Amino acid sequence: MIRNIVFIVALICFGIGQSAYGQTDSEKNRCDKSIVNLVGKHLDVSDFSYPKDGMYPSAENGGVIIAGVCKVWPKDNSKTIAIFAYDAGVEYEKRLIVVLVETIKVRIVAIYKGAIQEDAAMTVGANSFWIDTARYDIAPGVRAFGLDVTNSYSQGCGEGGSGPVRTLFIQDGKEIKPILEDFYISSWHYIQEGQSRCTGADAPEESLYENRGYSLSVDTASTNGYRDLLVTETISRDDGKKTGEPLQYKLHYDGKKYHK
Repeated sequence: MIRNIVFIVALICFGIGQSAYGQTDSEKNRCDKSIVNLVGKHLDVSDFSYPKDGMYPSAENGGVIIAGVCKVWPKDNSKTIAIFAYDAGVEYEKRLIVVLVETIKVRIVAIYKGAIQEDAAMTVGANSFWIDTARYDIAPGVRAFGLDVTNSYSQGCGEGGSGPVRTLFIQDGKEIKPILEDFYISSWHYIQEGQSRCTGADAPEESLYENRGYSLSVDTASTNGYRDLLVTETISRDDGKKTGEPLQYKLHYDGKKYHK
């Protein structure tokens, strides 16, 4: 009974918190209307806007933007990084556009266009994007920024899963270029799968997970003019048992992209 009361109070408090402070990171980082209009004009897409709240992106529902986030670029505070995924009517695909905008003049300085292929392991939703502006100073005057893409679709039953996928970009004149792609920053798998709709009644009551995290930092050594990236892998278990020391390896630049 006490647990039920505590749970109800927690839900009430959570509801109050959500109404006052409950914006997701994607909602907080929504792009200004002037930037949305600028990108829509560049793409020549008349319905390039955020859809009505809770509605699936479409021309009928207010706009075709699936996900869209903006963030001031720490390297140059006069510029804003803007990233959008939008529905162009292609099945199992969302168009991707990454732009660097001169904030005051509302002018596109550099641009990248691509696509995100969708399947059970990757489906783009309204809260899928996060811009990473850590200090990726990979060469004098060159700083990369990242886009983390999270799958919005529940993977259902399975032995494990992965977290966000990171892409690093750099500005090269009027172009934005991806230099690191398909970098998973976390993953997990069952050590012991507990009772759920995916298991039988004879399964253990509690689940036990192993979690892996992968962090990126800039190394002192360089390859082909760009500093190496140091990947640190940490492993933890829900039961707190020690899993060994963190593992490290380097990614090297081949002149176009970073690889192991």
